[in-house]
Amino acid sequence: MKAVILAAGKGTRMKPLTEDTPKPLLPVAGKPIIQHSIDLIDSHVNEIIVVAGYRIEQFQEYFSATDIKVVEQEEALGTADAALQAREFIEESAVIMNGDDIYGESIQKVIEGGNSVLAAEADKPSNYGVYNESDGEINDLVEKPDNPPSSLVNTGCFSVGVDFFDLLEGVEKSKRGEYEITDALKQYIRETTRQMASLQLSMAAD
Repeated sequence: MKAVILAAGKGTRMKPLTEDTPKPLLPVAGKPIIQHSIDLIDSHVNEIIVVAGYRIEQFQEYFSATDIKVVEQEEALGTADAALQAREFIEESAVIMNGDDIYGESIQKVIEGGNSVLAAEADKPSNYGVYNESDGEINDLVEKPDNPPSSLVNTGCFSVGVDFFDLLEGVEKSKRGEYEITDALKQYIRETTRQMASLQLSMAAD
């Protein structure tokens, strides 16, 4: 399994901190945000691919002495387009995650489980993408529903097969004018369910 870390955004909500530094490279507890995830997954995956765009040279410099591959999203077209930049390097399966979030050790369960999502409990799930879950299996993802089917929300971390990247190519622009990775994830969940398989649920408990 390989890891794809999405780190191409400008982090505009974190200005002025992100004026000169991409959000994933901002220091938290003594190291960049992205490094927290890398430390957790490095020994569990075969390769780490970081998709960068905004100030990509800083990622290239930071990872220059490592085996981590930095690929470029030339234009900020959305998270689905960002993940698609790693397509040529994925042969079988991948864990995909946000580069500007700090995950706990639960992320390792997603890697080990295969076809898994990492969810978190939310007091107001209607503000997020919400998973429909039954007996530990995920069968749908609904964006900001008025009547949430559960309190389990999307954390932006999930493991998928290589066929997920084919779905990325068919994603259409959202109302925000971006290609959203959640559209591909929703389709992947539904198609996996129709195939009598399932996506397993892991909880962000730490």
